[in-house]
Amino acid sequence: MRTVAYTAIFGGKNLYAEPPPPIEAALFTDYPTVTARAQVHVVAPGPCPRRLARSFKATPQLHLSEYDTWIWLDGSMNAISCDLEAFSDRHLAHADVAALKHHERRCLYEEAEAVIRLKRDREDLIRSQ
Repeated sequence: MRTVAYTAIFGGKNLYAEPPPPIEAALFTDYPTVTARAQVHVVAPGPCPRRLARSFKATPQLHLSEYDTWIWLDGSMNAISCDLEAFSDRHLAHADVAALKHHERRCLYEEAEAVIRLKRDREDLIRSQ
């Protein structure tokens, strides 16, 4: 089984932090980047960097089809001390999806209110979902 840790960074918002070996890594970005190990996929920028990143977050099977397991790492995160292979083995052995608990919020409604308050997207779009 092949596993990849992947992220998407657009608009120069974050700096890429490579996950620790032995797990493979992939980066989707609008800026040509050199990394030690990651496959870098340079993508034409879109009107909204956050939405562009989300499209890759939600559909790794379309862009990284050679893998069996995909682990999303937010572009603002650094997984240098996380054993991603052990995480995958432990949490995905009998499940198709796994997620970590948020350190502040307990449900999607709280997350939606935070996104509105932090102005991360348009309120009308968030409320319509």
